[in-house]
Amino acid sequence: MRGGSGSGRLLPHLDYDLIRAHPKLVVGLSDPTALHFGFLSQAGLVGLSGQMVVQLHDEADPYTLERWWSFVHGPWPSGPIPLPPGHELEVLSPGAAEGPLVPANFSLLASLIGTPYLPDLTGAILVIEEIDERPEGLDRMVSQIHLSGLDRKLAGLVLAQFTHCVPRNDKLTEEDGLRIVWRWAASLDIPVLRGFPYGHEGIACPLPCGARARLSTDPAGLTILEQPTADLA
Repeated sequence: MRGGSGSGRLLPHLDYDLIRAHPKLVVGLSDPTALHFGFLSQAGLVGLSGQMVVQLHDEADPYTLERWWSFVHGPWPSGPIPLPPGHELEVLSPGAAEGPLVPANFSLLASLIGTPYLPDLTGAILVIEEIDERPEGLDRMVSQIHLSGLDRKLAGLVLAQFTHCVPRNDKLTEEDGLRIVWRWAASLDIPVLRGFPYGHEGIACPLPCGARARLSTDPAGLTILEQPTADLA
């Protein structure tokens, strides 16, 4: 129904053989990143990183609702992912890449580094979002993923919505924290896009966690290349 905290504590207690034998479409965003990662790494199950049911109401943005239902109703949509009207992506580093699409909340991704529940990011297109994280926290996450070497395994990177990442005092600004993330992303020598509508904001697109996709910077966008939920029961 909603996010919160504590999903990571469930990971060692789940029956992944049972999950693999009876796959279902699991939908959730933010803290459920841990569940998506566990299901993908241990059972090969592709989930949908998108709005929880509590976020779907009469006032929800039409784009958000259309994209959510297009995945949940099925068949799983493939092809270029449409953007909201008037929305454009910024190219931080040009190029193109294909690989498994791995959308994630940045802090949950960082928390699973070094555990068996982090999917293999070799050749992956990573999409990260965050909310309510201070500049110091963003700095730690960037340092952790870089020191682990995981960022050098990526084929592409998409920076999505970083929402209300404000400092606790006036010694720093929100831009100070975001600048750390943008500078790190641009330094990786892989194609990088910024501003994809995925995350905690009202206008947002759900993304499949583990489906094969293509990232392009000319034109700038993401394309889903497969329909991994066709056999879900």
